Amino acid sequence: MSKISLKFYSLLLICSLLLAPAQTYAGQCNDCVIAIVKAGQTVPFDGFLYNNIAFADQQAARSSMEEMFKLKLETGMKLQRVKLKFATSTTAIALDTLRLKYDEIIPIKNKRIQFLEERLVESNSSNSEIWFSAGIAAGIAITILSIVGLRELQKELK
Repeated sequence: MSKISLKFYSLLLICSLLLAPAQTYAGQCNDCVIAIVKAGQTVPFDGFLYNNIAFADQQAARSSMEEMFKLKLETGMKLQRVKLKFATSTTAIALDTLRLKYDEIIPIKNKRIQFLEERLVESNSSNSEIWFSAGIAAGIAITILSIVGLRELQKELK
């Protein structure tokens, strides 16, 4: 049982116990007689004196409160079971959906990885070294031609 449901049932029990005396006195028993007796009167104790009808009314109210509490408790427990079953089912469905999704995605990603590995092997062939050397040579040639061209231009301007 979760902490929330224990707190809920504890609160429900406390409320029902606190409200039980108020409901027994607020009953609609017209034939009930409750006499307040003080010490020194004809009975030898302080307290309340009930006739049979008042006693039966209080007992009925008390047992009806117990039955109401049991019904509320059973209803709350059933509700919690349904909520738990729903959450479990929802989680299982989400898990199955994610498994299907990843079962579809993983082969696609594996093909992409294989394609990129093949491209990497192709780019590491001996042609790449030739292109690298050609790029360096072209850069040196352009730099030399620029310097020669600028010197010629400088001579013409003087």
